[in-house]
Amino acid sequence: ALGGVLAALAMITKTELLLILIAGVPVIETLCVMIQIGSVKIRHKKVFPYTPIHYAFRIKGMPEVSIVRMFWLAEAILAGIGLLIGIR
Repeated sequence: ALGGVLAALAMITKTELLLILIAGVPVIETLCVMIQIGSVKIRHKKVFPYTPIHYAFRIKGMPEVSIVRMFWLAEAILAGIGLLIGIR
Protein backbone atom coordinates (compact mmCIF):
# COMPACT_ATOMS: atom_id res chain seq x y z
CA ALA A 1 0.00 0.00 0.00
CA LEU A 2 2.84 2.39 0.82
CA GLY A 3 4.47 1.81 -2.56
CA GLY A 4 1.19 2.56 -4.30
CA VAL A 5 0.81 5.82 -2.40
CA LEU A 6 4.38 6.83 -3.25
CA ALA A 7 3.82 5.97 -6.91
CA ALA A 8 0.58 7.98 -6.99
CA LEU A 9 2.29 10.98 -5.38
CA ALA A 10 5.15 10.73 -7.86
CA MET A 11 2.69 10.74 -10.76
CA ILE A 12 0.77 13.69 -9.35
CA THR A 13 3.96 15.71 -8.85
CA LYS A 14 5.52 14.50 -12.16
CA THR A 15 8.57 13.05 -10.37
CA GLU A 16 8.33 9.41 -11.46
CA LEU A 17 12.00 9.13 -12.47
CA LEU A 18 13.07 10.71 -9.21
CA LEU A 19 11.04 8.10 -7.30
CA ILE A 20 12.84 5.31 -9.16
CA LEU A 21 16.16 6.78 -8.01
CA ILE A 22 15.04 7.37 -4.43
CA ALA A 23 13.55 3.87 -4.17
CA GLY A 24 16.61 2.36 -5.83
CA VAL A 25 17.15 -0.72 -3.68
CA PRO A 26 13.56 -2.03 -3.88
CA VAL A 27 13.49 -1.22 -7.60
CA ILE A 28 16.72 -3.17 -8.20
CA GLU A 29 15.45 -6.11 -6.12
CA THR A 30 12.22 -6.19 -8.12
CA LEU A 31 13.97 -5.86 -11.48
CA CYS A 32 16.32 -8.74 -10.62
CA VAL A 33 13.35 -11.00 -9.88
CA MET A 34 11.53 -9.92 -13.05
CA ILE A 35 14.63 -10.48 -15.21
CA GLN A 36 15.23 -13.88 -13.62
CA ILE A 37 11.64 -15.06 -14.16
CA GLY A 38 11.61 -13.79 -17.75
CA SER A 39 14.92 -15.45 -18.53
CA VAL A 40 13.87 -18.79 -17.04
CA LYS A 41 10.57 -18.77 -18.95
CA ILE A 42 12.07 -17.71 -22.29
CA ARG A 43 15.64 -19.06 -22.32
CA HIS A 44 15.32 -21.75 -19.63
CA LYS A 45 18.47 -20.32 -18.03
CA LYS A 46 19.06 -18.23 -14.93
CA VAL A 47 20.71 -14.81 -15.18
CA PHE A 48 21.48 -14.52 -11.46
CA PRO A 49 22.46 -17.36 -9.12
CA TYR A 50 19.77 -16.34 -6.61
CA THR A 51 16.94 -13.84 -6.53
CA PRO A 52 16.02 -11.60 -4.80
CA ILE A 53 19.59 -10.38 -4.98
CA HIS A 54 20.06 -10.16 -1.22
CA TYR A 55 19.80 -13.98 -1.05
CA ALA A 56 23.03 -14.23 -3.06
CA PHE A 57 24.87 -12.30 -0.35
CA ARG A 58 23.33 -14.46 2.39
CA ILE A 59 24.20 -17.73 0.65
CA LYS A 60 27.79 -16.57 0.13
CA GLY A 61 28.07 -16.31 3.91
CA MET A 62 27.65 -12.60 4.53
CA PRO A 63 25.97 -11.97 7.90
CA GLU A 64 22.42 -10.70 7.65
CA VAL A 65 23.30 -7.59 9.66
CA SER A 66 25.99 -6.68 7.11
CA ILE A 67 23.55 -7.14 4.22
CA VAL A 68 21.00 -4.88 5.91
CA ARG A 69 23.66 -2.24 6.61
CA MET A 70 24.92 -2.38 3.02
CA PHE A 71 21.41 -2.00 1.59
CA TRP A 72 20.55 0.79 4.04
CA LEU A 73 23.73 2.65 3.07
CA ALA A 74 22.99 2.23 -0.64
CA GLU A 75 19.42 3.44 -0.11
CA ALA A 76 20.58 6.41 1.97
CA ILE A 77 23.02 7.45 -0.77
CA LEU A 78 20.37 7.09 -3.48
CA ALA A 79 17.82 9.00 -1.39
CA GLY A 80 20.35 11.78 -0.77
CA ILE A 81 21.13 12.06 -4.47
CA GLY A 82 17.42 12.08 -5.23
CA LEU A 83 16.79 14.82 -2.70
CA LEU A 84 19.61 16.93 -4.11
CA ILE A 85 18.18 16.55 -7.60
CA GLY A 86 14.65 17.23 -6.35
CA ILE A 87 15.61 20.41 -4.50
CA ARG A 88 17.08 21.97 -7.66
